[in-house]
Amino acid sequence: MCLSHCNEYRTIQPLSLRQNLFSARCEAPPPSLGSDAWMTTHIQRSALLPYPAQALYDLVNDVASYPQFLPWCSASTVIEASDTHMRAKLDVAKGGMSQHFVTRNVLVPGQSIEMNLEEGPFTQLHGLWVFKPLGDKACKISLDLSFDYAGPLVRATLGPLFNQAANTLVDAFCQRAKQLNA
Repeated sequence: MCLSHCNEYRTIQPLSLRQNLFSARCEAPPPSLGSDAWMTTHIQRSALLPYPAQALYDLVNDVASYPQFLPWCSASTVIEASDTHMRAKLDVAKGGMSQHFVTRNVLVPGQSIEMNLEEGPFTQLHGLWVFKPLGDKACKISLDLSFDYAGPLVRATLGPLFNQAANTLVDAFCQRAKQLNA
């Protein structure tokens, strides 16, 4: 059983100096793009699962397996890893569009995974997975994810793919946990 709870909201960020459309936010959006072109996307998801927190932490931390069950993940690479840190690269693709990003993850085994952008099509990306034990055999997992696209063209081309991926991430891990524990 997987009970999930979802919230998505967007906040307008302060505007910065005019820069390249693919590398940063612009000072003011062109009238044709509307005023929401530089908004932060913030997604919160949670689920209650009948599996121990450590097992779910291990599942989320197994970045190398992502292409096996995340349909939008075409490849994943662990660049470096230790007990407390990981650098990972994810390639996302759908319908002829592809992009990659690299995150540096801070690991607290069995408890949390904090992700911060190092490289990719965002001005910022920050995520936090939290694994809260509910007794010995159950867990609440939560994902809090926020990101800004690196300009309106990136938002227009990559936005639908990444928004769908981010919005379905917790459900995908719920399904994967169910498959592995069936």
